[in-house]
Amino acid sequence: MISIYENQDYRRYLKDMLHDVKKERKALSQRAILQKMGISSSGFIANVLAGRSNLTISQVQKLSKVIKLSKAETTYFELLLHFNHAKSTEEKTEFYRRLSEQKRSKVKVLSAE
Repeated sequence: MISIYENQDYRRYLKDMLHDVKKERKALSQRAILQKMGISSSGFIANVLAGRSNLTISQVQKLSKVIKLSKAETTYFELLLHFNHAKSTEEKTEFYRRLSEQKRSKVKVLSAE
């Protein structure tokens, strides 16, 4: 599955993740995901992807559980949400800094072997 750390736009991540989930886990459809999140609107994801609706922190946490993100990945997803919804340059800068810190903490140096 696509890594959340490769994204700076949560909508793009959501679109790519749903595409991967559809290929890898056929039993987990968008409708099944929404049902597990407690969302009854079948058009919710389409509205989020189109920018007509936004995800909330609560929805990010529920979605993270459904798609089995780690705690660190969920934290990154939440920061990504804040970054994408930030209004001021100062807010964007702060959330970008925090995203960068999260991303750096996930880098592993490999030996030659």
